[in-house]
Amino acid sequence: MIRKLTLCLLAITAASDGVCQEHRMDIDVRVSNSDASLRGIKVVDQQTVFATGSNSTVLRTINGGKTWTRLKVCEDAELDFRDVESATVGSLILMSAGPGEKSRIFRSTNGGDSWSLVHRNEEPMGFFNGMAFSKDGRGLLVGDPIDGRLFLLETSNFGATWTPLEGPETREGEYGFAASGTGIVMGTDGHAWIATGAASSRVFHTEDFGKSWSVAATPIRSGEPSEGIFSGAFHENRFGVIVGGDYKQPFVSNSNCATSSNGGKTWSLAKVEMPHKACVRFLDDSKVLAVGRTGIMLSTNRGQTWKMIADESFYTFDVERLTGTVFLAGGDGRVAIGRLRPK
Repeated sequence: MIRKLTLCLLAITAASDGVCQEHRMDIDVRVSNSDASLRGIKVVDQQTVFATGSNSTVLRTINGGKTWTRLKVCEDAELDFRDVESATVGSLILMSAGPGEKSRIFRSTNGGDSWSLVHRNEEPMGFFNGMAFSKDGRGLLVGDPIDGRLFLLETSNFGATWTPLEGPETREGEYGFAASGTGIVMGTDGHAWIATGAASSRVFHTEDFGKSWSVAATPIRSGEPSEGIFSGAFHENRFGVIVGGDYKQPFVSNSNCATSSNGGKTWSLAKVEMPHKACVRFLDDSKVLAVGRTGIMLSTNRGQTWKMIADESFYTFDVERLTGTVFLAGGDGRVAIGRLRPK
């Protein structure tokens, strides 16, 4: 069973000859045979994609999203898998988010056929939010602050083992969101960024894999426990886009998107009325996509301006870089394939 939606983008981009082109996105919504709330997704290659979520759900496709199979990870059926990453070829890292020992890390070295528990949170006040990896197998995991500092774990062996890392100081009532695992972003050459919200919407930046941190204020809405930055994306360690809002009032659309052109040192509001978004990623050097319960939006100028392209609800997405294919996931087990095309 397939429901195909052809969505016409109003965004216009310039072709190499200077002539402007309109684009559209074709979205094929597929049946996953799951009713889970899917919050994590990882494209491994053109055929292999993982989607994860509530009720210990891990879905895998090995035919480019045509069909999906549920994988068994552990006996605990109540875990909420909010992030999944591919640390290296054949190696997958899976993170559950939840209070105390409900936050865990699993690892697979055979493409998801079997999983091992490699870390269990031992902090009663701990709550994992997301993780990110560099190409050489170094990774960072961030969780809610403990004793006034962001909770951090680091790995240098593709997620096989994890050790605590002292995080930067936070303000009272400031924390991150486990919306789509994209509140933490790994760049190149030791750069990484972590976004927060609630009492204060800020972006923390490291240039040495987390040994030291700087922090920048942002104009993203904050002040309420449900407000803040939910997702970030960076291109070339320089161009940044952050999105979020208030998940309790998702259609409040001002002060929900900001951009940076200096590696996250300073941030400016984008020229857009954007309702709450949970995930943002660069599609290429200039195109940026943002998704949430409130629909899908596209920017063709690194987040400066945006167009709403669909009212379809998704929580997360990832991009297959060779073809530009977008894989999306959301509530009620919804998975979809999106392709951006010239009109």
